[in-house]
Amino acid sequence: MLVLRGLPIIPSPLVETGKPPAPVGVMPAATVAPARAVALTIVLINAPIIEAGAALTNQISALLVLVGRALVKDVGLRRP
Repeated sequence: MLVLRGLPIIPSPLVETGKPPAPVGVMPAATVAPARAVALTIVLINAPIIEAGAALTNQISALLVLVGRALVKDVGLRRP
């Protein structure tokens, strides 16, 4: 590594190897399979959590509808 005025100069992979560097976001094949396994594991773990969240959201929505109907009956709130 070269140093110029205290700052390191990082040599280009193109100069050293004759090949351009891999584009950002491209993973070597050796890391793709484990990454896919991890992604599948995350999906399997998150699926029940997402389902539970959806069910809870539906329950809250139904409760809000019931509260709104009760307000209309008790307080007499009506649309003009």
